[in-house]
Amino acid sequence: MNKRPSAFVGFYMRIGVTVLALLAFVAADASAHKGKRRTKKKGTFFITEISAGATFGTGFSEQSAGMSTRATMGIGGAFRGFKPRFYFIGAFRYANLSADVERGTLRSEITRELVDVSAGLRVLVPIRRLRILGEITFGDSIVFSEARVNGIDSFSASDSRFTVYLATGLQYRLHRNLSIGINAEWALPTARATQDFVAEVSRVTDTDEMMGWTSASATVVVHF
Repeated sequence: MNKRPSAFVGFYMRIGVTVLALLAFVAADASAHKGKRRTKKKGTFFITEISAGATFGTGFSEQSAGMSTRATMGIGGAFRGFKPRFYFIGAFRYANLSADVERGTLRSEITRELVDVSAGLRVLVPIRRLRILGEITFGDSIVFSEARVNGIDSFSASDSRFTVYLATGLQYRLHRNLSIGINAEWALPTARATQDFVAEVSRVTDTDEMMGWTSASATVVVHF
Protein backbone atom coordinates (compact mmCIF):
# COMPACT_ATOMS: atom_id res chain seq x y z
CA MET A 1 0.00 0.00 0.00
CA ASN A 2 2.86 2.43 0.84
CA LYS A 3 4.45 1.98 -2.58
CA ARG A 4 1.45 3.18 -4.53
CA PRO A 5 1.77 6.98 -3.83
CA SER A 6 5.44 6.98 -4.84
CA ALA A 7 4.59 5.01 -7.97
CA PHE A 8 1.97 7.59 -8.89
CA VAL A 9 4.41 10.45 -8.20
CA GLY A 10 6.99 8.77 -10.41
CA PHE A 11 4.43 8.24 -13.12
CA TYR A 12 3.31 11.88 -13.13
CA MET A 13 6.92 13.06 -13.01
CA ARG A 14 7.66 11.02 -16.12
CA ILE A 15 4.56 12.47 -17.79
CA GLY A 16 5.69 15.98 -16.87
CA VAL A 17 9.22 15.42 -18.15
CA THR A 18 7.84 13.97 -21.38
CA VAL A 19 5.52 16.95 -21.89
CA LEU A 20 8.32 19.44 -21.21
CA ALA A 21 10.65 17.60 -23.58
CA LEU A 22 7.96 17.61 -26.26
CA LEU A 23 7.36 21.34 -25.84
CA ALA A 24 11.10 22.01 -26.04
CA PHE A 25 11.38 19.93 -29.19
CA VAL A 26 8.45 21.73 -30.84
CA ALA A 27 9.88 25.14 -29.93
CA ALA A 28 13.31 24.23 -31.29
CA ASP A 29 11.81 22.83 -34.47
CA ALA A 30 9.73 25.98 -34.99
CA SER A 31 12.70 28.27 -34.58
CA ALA A 32 15.12 26.20 -36.68
CA HIS A 33 12.73 25.45 -39.51
CA LYS A 34 10.46 28.46 -39.64
CA GLY A 35 8.40 28.55 -42.81
CA LYS A 36 8.96 24.84 -43.56
CA ARG A 37 6.35 22.15 -43.28
CA ARG A 38 6.33 20.67 -39.78
CA THR A 39 7.07 16.94 -39.46
CA LYS A 40 4.01 14.85 -38.69
CA LYS A 41 3.72 13.98 -35.00
CA LYS A 42 3.92 10.41 -33.81
CA GLY A 43 0.50 8.82 -33.32
CA THR A 44 -1.06 7.72 -30.03
CA PHE A 45 -1.87 4.10 -29.14
CA PHE A 46 -3.91 4.11 -25.91
CA ILE A 47 -7.30 5.63 -25.08
CA THR A 48 -9.17 6.26 -21.85
CA GLU A 49 -12.76 7.42 -22.16
CA ILE A 50 -15.49 8.55 -19.78
CA SER A 51 -19.12 8.81 -20.96
CA ALA A 52 -22.31 9.99 -19.27
CA GLY A 53 -25.85 10.48 -20.50
CA ALA A 54 -29.41 9.23 -20.70
CA THR A 55 -30.39 5.57 -20.94
CA PHE A 56 -33.78 4.18 -21.94
CA GLY A 57 -35.06 0.70 -21.06
CA THR A 58 -36.33 0.07 -24.58
CA GLY A 59 -36.46 -3.68 -23.91
CA PHE A 60 -38.24 -3.46 -20.55
CA SER A 61 -42.02 -3.73 -20.43
CA GLU A 62 -42.48 -0.60 -18.30
CA GLN A 63 -40.27 1.53 -20.64
CA SER A 64 -38.09 2.87 -17.83
CA ALA A 65 -35.51 5.65 -18.21
CA GLY A 66 -32.60 7.12 -16.28
CA MET A 67 -28.93 8.05 -16.33
CA SER A 68 -25.80 6.03 -17.05
CA THR A 69 -22.02 6.25 -17.01
CA ARG A 70 -19.39 4.28 -18.92
CA ALA A 71 -15.62 3.89 -18.57
CA THR A 72 -13.62 2.57 -21.54
CA MET A 73 -9.98 1.71 -22.06
CA GLY A 74 -8.38 0.62 -25.32
CA ILE A 75 -5.19 -0.05 -27.22
CA GLY A 76 -4.62 0.19 -30.96
CA GLY A 77 -3.93 2.62 -33.76
CA ALA A 78 -3.70 2.88 -37.54
CA PHE A 79 -1.98 0.61 -40.06
CA ARG A 80 0.56 2.24 -42.33
CA GLY A 81 -1.14 3.75 -45.40
CA PHE A 82 -4.64 2.93 -44.05
CA LYS A 83 -6.84 5.72 -42.64
CA PRO A 84 -9.17 3.94 -40.17
CA ARG A 85 -7.96 3.44 -36.58
CA PHE A 86 -8.63 0.13 -34.84
CA TYR A 87 -8.77 -0.33 -31.06
CA PHE A 88 -9.31 -3.35 -28.85
CA ILE A 89 -11.42 -2.00 -25.98
CA GLY A 90 -12.86 -3.01 -22.64
CA ALA A 91 -15.89 -1.19 -21.22
CA PHE A 92 -17.70 -0.98 -17.88
CA ARG A 93 -21.19 0.54 -17.69
CA TYR A 94 -23.59 1.42 -14.90
CA ALA A 95 -27.15 2.72 -15.23
CA ASN A 96 -30.06 3.36 -12.90
CA LEU A 97 -33.50 3.34 -14.55
CA SER A 98 -36.94 3.90 -13.06
CA ALA A 99 -40.61 4.07 -13.99
CA ASP A 100 -43.92 4.62 -12.17
CA VAL A 101 -46.74 2.30 -13.18
CA GLU A 102 -50.42 2.53 -12.22
CA ARG A 103 -52.88 -0.33 -12.70
CA GLY A 104 -56.23 0.43 -11.06
CA THR A 105 -55.61 0.89 -7.33
CA LEU A 106 -52.08 -0.53 -7.62
CA ARG A 107 -49.14 1.83 -8.00
CA SER A 108 -45.62 0.48 -8.50
CA GLU A 109 -42.26 2.20 -8.51
CA ILE A 110 -40.00 0.02 -10.65
CA THR A 111 -36.23 0.51 -10.57
CA ARG A 112 -33.58 -1.28 -12.64
CA GLU A 113 -29.87 -1.16 -11.89
CA LEU A 114 -27.78 -2.26 -14.88
CA VAL A 115 -24.15 -3.37 -14.67
CA ASP A 116 -22.53 -4.21 -18.01
CA VAL A 117 -18.99 -5.39 -18.77
CA SER A 118 -17.78 -6.10 -22.30
CA ALA A 119 -14.80 -6.23 -24.66
CA GLY A 120 -14.49 -5.91 -28.43
CA LEU A 121 -13.48 -3.71 -31.35
CA ARG A 122 -13.76 0.03 -32.02
CA VAL A 123 -13.13 1.55 -35.47
CA LEU A 124 -12.54 5.27 -36.05
CA VAL A 125 -12.62 6.84 -39.52
CA PRO A 126 -10.88 10.28 -39.48
CA ILE A 127 -12.06 13.24 -41.57
CA ARG A 128 -9.63 16.00 -40.62
CA ARG A 129 -10.32 16.56 -36.89
CA LEU A 130 -13.64 14.68 -36.99
CA ARG A 131 -13.85 10.93 -36.31
CA ILE A 132 -16.76 8.65 -37.20
CA LEU A 133 -17.04 5.86 -34.66
CA GLY A 134 -18.32 2.28 -34.96
CA GLU A 135 -18.10 -0.30 -32.21
CA ILE A 136 -19.08 -3.89 -31.37
CA THR A 137 -18.38 -5.54 -28.02
CA PHE A 138 -19.53 -8.70 -26.26
CA GLY A 139 -20.04 -9.32 -22.57
CA ASP A 140 -22.31 -9.76 -19.59
CA SER A 141 -25.29 -7.63 -18.57
CA ILE A 142 -26.57 -7.92 -14.99
CA VAL A 143 -29.96 -6.46 -14.09
CA PHE A 144 -31.04 -5.82 -10.48
CA SER A 145 -34.77 -5.13 -10.47
CA GLU A 146 -37.06 -3.90 -7.70
CA ALA A 147 -40.74 -2.98 -7.46
CA ARG A 148 -42.20 -1.04 -4.55
CA VAL A 149 -45.95 -1.59 -4.61
CA ASN A 150 -48.28 1.03 -3.09
CA GLY A 151 -45.33 2.30 -1.06
CA ILE A 152 -45.51 -0.74 1.22
CA ASP A 153 -44.43 -4.04 -0.30
CA SER A 154 -41.07 -4.47 -2.01
CA PHE A 155 -40.16 -7.20 -4.50
CA SER A 156 -36.75 -7.78 -6.08
CA ALA A 157 -35.05 -10.03 -8.63
CA SER A 158 -31.80 -10.24 -10.59
CA ASP A 159 -30.81 -11.62 -13.96
CA SER A 160 -27.57 -12.03 -15.90
CA ARG A 161 -27.30 -12.59 -19.67
CA PHE A 162 -24.75 -12.65 -22.48
CA THR A 163 -25.16 -9.44 -24.48
CA VAL A 164 -23.99 -7.87 -27.73
CA TYR A 165 -23.32 -4.10 -27.61
CA LEU A 166 -23.38 -1.91 -30.72
CA ALA A 167 -22.37 1.75 -30.74
CA THR A 168 -21.89 4.58 -33.17
CA GLY A 169 -20.98 8.21 -32.78
CA LEU A 170 -18.81 11.20 -33.61
CA GLN A 171 -15.62 12.48 -32.01
CA TYR A 172 -13.83 15.78 -32.49
CA ARG A 173 -10.08 15.87 -31.85
CA LEU A 174 -9.52 19.07 -29.88
CA HIS A 175 -5.88 18.27 -29.30
CA ARG A 176 -3.40 15.47 -29.92
CA ASN A 177 -4.29 14.10 -26.46
CA LEU A 178 -7.95 15.06 -26.11
CA SER A 179 -11.24 14.44 -27.94
CA ILE A 180 -14.90 15.10 -27.16
CA GLY A 181 -17.90 13.46 -28.77
CA ILE A 182 -21.35 11.92 -28.68
CA ASN A 183 -22.25 8.22 -28.75
CA ALA A 184 -25.40 6.16 -29.19
CA GLU A 185 -25.27 2.58 -27.89
CA TRP A 186 -27.60 -0.41 -27.94
CA ALA A 187 -27.48 -3.45 -25.65
CA LEU A 188 -28.89 -6.57 -27.32
CA PRO A 189 -29.18 -9.50 -24.89
CA THR A 190 -29.14 -12.99 -26.41
CA ALA A 191 -31.38 -14.52 -23.71
CA ARG A 192 -33.68 -13.57 -20.85
CA ALA A 193 -35.33 -15.02 -17.77
CA THR A 194 -38.49 -17.03 -18.38
CA GLN A 195 -40.48 -14.29 -16.64
CA ASP A 196 -39.98 -10.74 -15.47
CA PHE A 197 -41.03 -11.14 -11.84
CA VAL A 198 -40.91 -7.42 -11.01
CA ALA A 199 -43.11 -6.54 -13.99
CA GLU A 200 -45.49 -9.35 -13.09
CA VAL A 201 -46.12 -8.17 -9.50
CA SER A 202 -46.62 -4.66 -10.91
CA ARG A 203 -49.25 -6.01 -13.35
CA VAL A 204 -47.26 -4.78 -16.34
CA THR A 205 -47.95 -6.71 -19.54
CA ASP A 206 -44.83 -8.64 -20.49
CA THR A 207 -43.82 -7.71 -24.05
CA ASP A 208 -41.50 -10.75 -24.29
CA GLU A 209 -38.63 -8.49 -25.40
CA MET A 210 -35.03 -9.28 -24.46
CA MET A 211 -34.67 -6.53 -21.82
CA GLY A 212 -32.12 -4.47 -23.72
CA TRP A 213 -31.47 -0.75 -23.44
CA THR A 214 -30.46 2.25 -25.54
CA SER A 215 -28.23 5.12 -24.42
CA ALA A 216 -27.17 8.54 -25.70
CA SER A 217 -24.01 9.93 -24.10
CA ALA A 218 -21.45 12.70 -24.21
CA THR A 219 -17.84 11.50 -24.14
CA VAL A 220 -14.39 12.75 -23.20
CA VAL A 221 -11.42 10.78 -24.55
CA VAL A 222 -7.78 11.02 -23.53
CA HIS A 223 -5.23 9.75 -26.10
CA PHE A 224 -1.70 8.82 -25.06
